[in-house]
Amino acid sequence: MIARTTATSGACLPVLGLCCVLVVASSCGVGSRLGDGVTKDGLLRLRPGLDEAQVVERLGPPLTRQEKGSPTSAGDGESERSVVLVYGEPGPLQSGFEIWVVLENGRLVNASVEENDLGIYRCDLRECPVIWDERALDRLPDEP
Repeated sequence: MIARTTATSGACLPVLGLCCVLVVASSCGVGSRLGDGVTKDGLLRLRPGLDEAQVVERLGPPLTRQEKGSPTSAGDGESERSVVLVYGEPGPLQSGFEIWVVLENGRLVNASVEENDLGIYRCDLRECPVIWDERALDRLPDEP
């Protein structure tokens, strides 16, 4: 009986080791792809109303720039436009950082940072910054 338990426990060691590696990797944002200029300080300098050039000045060029939706009438003859600037993409198994900035009519209305699908930072028209997890935010680079 003891030998069987030992053999079973030994067989679990490689699986346990793999699980530990995945947990450590996902908790450190390993595999995340970040824009070249993304830093904690740059995120903390974001404010609602910044234009795209001011966001790029603080965070560098985004990984991708996505136009969202089709232009619609705002009622005053001008069209509304939504743009998402993606600054961080999660790695394998959707682990790591996801960072995006939303601009409407050319102005920042929302910026968010998630790590492993958990919100750690937000900046929007109601409040900026909102930090839920300072330790997770500290795992972002200090300099570009």
